[in-house]
Amino acid sequence: MGKPKIKTCPECGNDYEIMFSRCPHCHKPNEDRPFTRLSYLPIFRQVGLFLVGLLGINFLAILISLIVATTIKDDNALTYLIVNSITYVLIFVADIFLVWNYYPELFFTFKKYRTYIAGIIGFGILLGGSMLISFIMSKAVPQAGTGGNQSVAEMMVLKNPFVCVIVLGIIGPLVEELTYRVGLFTLCKRVSTILAYALTIIVFTVIHLDFFSGNIVNELVALPDYLFAATIFCILYHREGFGASFLAHAFNNLFSVISIIVMRNS
Repeated sequence: MGKPKIKTCPECGNDYEIMFSRCPHCHKPNEDRPFTRLSYLPIFRQVGLFLVGLLGINFLAILISLIVATTIKDDNALTYLIVNSITYVLIFVADIFLVWNYYPELFFTFKKYRTYIAGIIGFGILLGGSMLISFIMSKAVPQAGTGGNQSVAEMMVLKNPFVCVIVLGIIGPLVEELTYRVGLFTLCKRVSTILAYALTIIVFTVIHLDFFSGNIVNELVALPDYLFAATIFCILYHREGFGASFLAHAFNNLFSVISIIVMRNS
């Protein structure tokens, strides 16, 4: 990883990385920035976003579940709801501190109408691709059931739909896009675009699989769907920026939550 190119702000005299869209000190727009829609932050902040998200989703969730298990008995749905809600909220709060003073790097793409169009188109591709993959896998492995990650989501939604709209539909996608796209993808992109795609897709996919669920077949059947989603999110982020990948991710999750609610009431 090469040393970032530094620019001195003509307004306030502070130095900052030339890939930033504006000076993080006085917020003067950077007219010398090479064209990119990626959200560049200082390297240590990108590493922080990735590690906070990765460790939080794994180890923090385990710690919280141990605490919750001492007070809640025989209600897995409520346990999953509390553990995931607290975990995502805590990661979100940590992410706020990591992107502090650099929020323009995240939100500049939201000012462009094409961001919203790309997000909607991305969601449509995700939905169509997921339906096709599910159909193919149901024919190839008819005995397979629902993957562990999806089963947990369904239990949470049925327990409290409103909380899941917020946590799974908005906070979750926001945290994951900050973790895997702004954090991991942009960090790896400093070295190689191929590395950025390959590593981000692999890590995002693996983190959504539950190989300890007791049914490895269900997880392997879910694998292509997560690979496909990870690829689409990376393409959207690379081509259109954080806004597009977040919107597609949020639309996709909200659709899943609403679908579960509708199926319960039908």
